[in-house]
Amino acid sequence: MAAADERWALEVGQAGDERPVLEVVGVRAGAAPGTHLVTFDGTGESVELRITARDRSAYAEGAIAAARWLVLEPRAPGLHPFDAVVDDLLSPARSTVTA
Repeated sequence: MAAADERWALEVGQAGDERPVLEVVGVRAGAAPGTHLVTFDGTGESVELRITARDRSAYAEGAIAAARWLVLEPRAPGLHPFDAVVDDLLSPARSTVTA
């Protein structure tokens, strides 16, 4: 967000110091196979998006989709961002990649 809009990049504090306006925090806790909470927290309110996995089957389906994506065509060795797999999954031109 800060890269898209410089207003999020820095603010001047009371001591005259510059600090980031946008704070990103990650916390790993609990025993559930997957509970993700994204919170947009403001001065007077918070907006939350919660995703709760009941089991690991969705993660397995994603791994299988990624493996199928890798063998569809020659790929360079190394890491590939998962958004490329998702883009192909959602693309009407690529109906051969299925989860």
